[in-house]
Amino acid sequence: MHPPLRPRPSFGVDANTSGYTSQLYVSLSWRTDVDTGGVLWPDHAVFVGFGLGPAYNTGHVYSSAADRLSLGSNLLIHSAIEIGYRLTPDWSLSVYFEHSSNAGFALHNAGLDNLGARAGRQF
Repeated sequence: MHPPLRPRPSFGVDANTSGYTSQLYVSLSWRTDVDTGGVLWPDHAVFVGFGLGPAYNTGHVYSSAADRLSLGSNLLIHSAIEIGYRLTPDWSLSVYFEHSSNAGFALHNAGLDNLGARAGRQF
């Protein structure tokens, strides 16, 4: 079992290969196990987590194009939640939802939302 809610640094990139908005983020993340009765071996566990930190994006601050969001700023607040399964003490798989926005600090605030899966390795 891992210590509950111990903050750890995390970073990521959401790369859009179609020429739309990409972002880079740095966060503090907290994670806690919710089921430590692993079926295959004791180190398996279901966990939940959340993160918060700054993000930089390549999107438009203001856009009148129908296929572009007006983000209000290239510097946004990045928040995330995840639920996952620890395969070994070091490796995990999770479903991940993230939201980045300027939190209402600018006139335009369309925000960016992403849902995905990820593999993680803990050091």
